[in-house]
Amino acid sequence: MMQLSTLPLGLVLMLGLLALLLHALLYALKTYGLPLVKSRRQRQRLEALLLRAGVALWLVWAVFAFYRLLLASPVFTLAIILLGTVLGWSWWKDFYPGLLLRLEGDLRPGDYLNYQGRPYKIMHLRGRSAQLTGEDGGLLVLPYHLIQAPAIYRSVEKTALSPFAFEVTLEGPNAQQRLEQWLAASPWTAPAFPATVAHLEGHAYRITAYAPDADIQERQEAYIRQQIQR
Repeated sequence: MMQLSTLPLGLVLMLGLLALLLHALLYALKTYGLPLVKSRRQRQRLEALLLRAGVALWLVWAVFAFYRLLLASPVFTLAIILLGTVLGWSWWKDFYPGLLLRLEGDLRPGDYLNYQGRPYKIMHLRGRSAQLTGEDGGLLVLPYHLIQAPAIYRSVEKTALSPFAFEVTLEGPNAQQRLEQWLAASPWTAPAFPATVAHLEGHAYRITAYAPDADIQERQEAYIRQQIQR
């Protein structure tokens, strides 16, 4: 008869330490590295890249751990996997679809979902659920397996323009007129919503413009600052 092999304690500790180090590395990059990127577009790209890299690293760890544990104690390893699958089904049914939604970029913070006839804005995408806020400011935590239900669908993103302001410094004659000309020529200025320039003091000016989202705001501000530096 095949006898159960003893599971080496040292192997378990080594795999646990590797998992802890991997988790600490990914957590540090997400928590402290991503906020250093000022551009919203670049931050979104890096966040998506970090998610894919994290999934790849965890898959490598899982394959390595499964191989080593299977060699050390096949019966024990297969029993743990079966038990974890059965007992953890309620966890997997939300984690797996959420992972696919995030990897494919179908849902992002700032998108809108309609749930039970009410619009909600996605604030955070967590491991097993999405944190949403309603028009009344209420909070809704929605499990990912519900987002795939037919009653819930992704709404079209809002395109209403919102005002935003930033300050610049420009020396020389006719500074305000030059700023107004640059704003009128900017590809990021909506013709129906012209930007305005207000003189503050000295060579400082406040520009008030309109944009549908933070990405266009960054492009508008970057365009004007580029014109000033020329």
